[in-house]
Amino acid sequence: MTNQVMVYFVDEESVEETLATMNEAEKKINLEMPGYRKRIVTDQNALREKAIIFDQKLDDRVIEIIKLIYYFNASKQVPDANISAVYFLVAGGKYILEFIGDKPLSAEVPVEMYEEIKRDFAERLEAVGDKDALVDVRWASEFLKG
Repeated sequence: MTNQVMVYFVDEESVEETLATMNEAEKKINLEMPGYRKRIVTDQNALREKAIIFDQKLDDRVIEIIKLIYYFNASKQVPDANISAVYFLVAGGKYILEFIGDKPLSAEVPVEMYEEIKRDFAERLEAVGDKDALVDVRWASEFLKG
C-alpha cells in the first residue's frame, strides 16, 4: 500500500478471468483507486521482480523496455544461451538483469540508462497511461511498435 501497487499472482490460464474480475469489482463497488498501479504476473520470479521494482520506486514499464533492449542484444551476442526470460533485480545498489537460459548471463544496467529511457519515452508513457495490468516484455514490444 505504501507504493500504491497491487500485484496479482495467477496462473497463465487465469489472466483473462482475473482482468475481468478486477474490472467488475471496481465497477460494482464504484471504487476507482486513483494513483494505484494494478499488475498481473504469472510466475514467482515476476512477482519478486515487481516487488523489487516498486520498492525501488521505479516504473516497471521503463524496466520492461530496458529488459527487451538487453534481451535482443544478449540474444545476438550469445545466441547459444537460448534466453527464455530476463529478470530485474537490485544488488549492492546496482541494477542487474539476470538472463534465464542455457548459459548463466547477467548485465548491469546503468542508472543513467533507466533515467534516459524514462525521459525519452515520457510523453508516450504519459499518453498510454498506467492502466495496463499486464506489463511485461510483450507489453514493451507492443509499446515500442506503436
